[in-house]
Amino acid sequence: MKRILLSVLLALTFSTGFADDYTYPYLVLVSDDGTQTALSVEQLELTISDGQLVAANASGTQSFTLAQLKKMAFSDEVNVVDAINQVKTQVEDSGSADIYTVSGIHLGTFAHIGEAQATLPKGIYIVKQKDQTHKISVK
Repeated sequence: MKRILLSVLLALTFSTGFADDYTYPYLVLVSDDGTQTALSVEQLELTISDGQLVAANASGTQSFTLAQLKKMAFSDEVNVVDAINQVKTQVEDSGSADIYTVSGIHLGTFAHIGEAQATLPKGIYIVKQKDQTHKISVK
């Protein structure tokens, strides 16, 4: 686990030196109890010491126990969906919906889910409406 995390951190360190701009403003860390912590990547410096991941940025410094970290991902949102367990064919239509493929590609924003279901080809999609996220099946 430590070697993998160290390899990822080294890869991030070298790749950021070549990037002029970044797409994702947050690094989200998920612990094994499901707690999510979003860190701004502006001036972010990550170090590993004594089994701890130490993250320092303009907002301050935080430490995370490596053994308790489950996932780490860059995001354009502070809240990241950890898992969607159910595939639904009918979802309550509560306004505009952002539609994504299961691999995370944003397909567009639709006025409502019904419009998306009528437009999209057969398959499984992720729907985000307000503060809810669902997985739907288009048949």
